[in-house]
Amino acid sequence: MSSWFLYEGLESAVLSNSPSGTNLTNLNDRDFNTVYTPGIATDQVVTMDLGSARTCNSIILHNIGAFSTFNASTPIQYSSDNFVADTNTVAVFSSTYSSGSDIAYATFTSASARYWRTKTTWSSGQEIGNMFPGTRFQPSINYTRPVDWEPQMNNILVTAYSGRTFAKRQEPFRWRRKCIWRGLTSTDATNFRAFIEAIEVNIKAFYFIDPVEALHYYVRLASTPKFTRISYSVYDIEIDFLQEL
Repeated sequence: MSSWFLYEGLESAVLSNSPSGTNLTNLNDRDFNTVYTPGIATDQVVTMDLGSARTCNSIILHNIGAFSTFNASTPIQYSSDNFVADTNTVAVFSSTYSSGSDIAYATFTSASARYWRTKTTWSSGQEIGNMFPGTRFQPSINYTRPVDWEPQMNNILVTAYSGRTFAKRQEPFRWRRKCIWRGLTSTDATNFRAFIEAIEVNIKAFYFIDPVEALHYYVRLASTPKFTRISYSVYDIEIDFLQEL
């Protein structure tokens, strides 16, 4: 199984839940240190209003607690009328989330809708830091020759209003890694370009899921990806990732 990307997270979604939990907006604030918890052991239904129809084929739950009891049947559905009529409600997933470390995810056939919801069975100690529904992209082959993650430290100059520098500090280090995909088909190359255009080169963060290492990373691009055409329909691509804090 090759690695895959999940992008176009729905930060602007309006969330509602039943029954009510605590700090629901923490699910889509992209801050892993803030969490949502129902507070009681019960089935929780979280509904997302995306404002307009958006394509979705995966959902990631990040920074999760007490996952062993979270792995219950978790249907994911979409609707055109906010789940008023059963005839307008479509189920796209009815299994259990896959898990690894502090993450759980579900993948399903792409669909476009304004309203989405997922149901989970909770215990009182469970929590989720982020819910990231979006578009999954998976190349037909996995990367080769990965470079180990390296710590990066960025200096920042802080200037006074007079324009003179009066202090210098450093950001907390973040990890950086370069991966190379070799021998991609023209279809893969087209899909990579669409993915890069969707995240606007290095503006939007996204998830990089690596099943080989059984790890996941919330990252953005450290530089513009490098495409190399090897032959008429064969490409190499080099991507430099920078961990998102």
